[in-house]
Amino acid sequence: WAELAERLRLPLVVAEAGPDASAWQGGSYKSFHYALGELHHYQELLLHARPQSILLWEYTADYGVLDTVTGSDGKPTLVETPRYWFQAQWCNLTPHNSEALGSGSDSANVLLTAFRGPDGGPLVLHLSNPGAARQACVRGLPAGLGRLRMIHSGRAAGLVEGPPVQVDNGVAIIDLPAQSMVTLTTAER
Repeated sequence: WAELAERLRLPLVVAEAGPDASAWQGGSYKSFHYALGELHHYQELLLHARPQSILLWEYTADYGVLDTVTGSDGKPTLVETPRYWFQAQWCNLTPHNSEALGSGSDSANVLLTAFRGPDGGPLVLHLSNPGAARQACVRGLPAGLGRLRMIHSGRAAGLVEGPPVQVDNGVAIIDLPAQSMVTLTTAER
C-alpha cells in the first residue's frame, strides 16, 4: 500500500483500523489483551503502510474506548480503558503534520515508530512492548541530544510521566515496563 500511494502521489488513509472487526460481539475489545493487540496493529500499520492517517474502526457504545461503571450512588460514570490510554498517547504526543521517520527494531516483540514535527519540531519515538519488562537500546538519535521525556501507558494507568531518559552519543538505554506503550520525546510538557 505504501508503494502504491507513493507511485500515485496520493495520501494513504487507513479508514477502519482494528485487529478484529467482530470483537464487539463478545466484548473482547474490553480486555487488556485486545488493547495490546490493537497497539501492535497500529505500530505495524505505521511501519509498513506508512499512512498519513489512521482512523479507529469505530467510536460507538458497543466498541468504545471508554467503559461505563455504576457508582455507589447508582449513577453511571465513564472510565478510561487501556485502549483509551493507548489512543490518547498516539493522538496527544504525535505532532500534527509530523513526518514519519525510518525506524526499526531488532526484536519482533518490541516495535518502534518515530516522528519529527514540522519545521524541525519535536522528535517522538513510540515503542510498544507487549511482553515482559525489558531493557531497550535506542540508537541513531540526533547528535547533541541530551535527554528525552518518557511517557508510558499500560494496564494500570495511562499517560504517566516517567523519569527523563539520558542520551549519550545518540544512544538511549530505557527500561520498558511490561505490556506497555512508551513514548520518548523532545517536546516540553
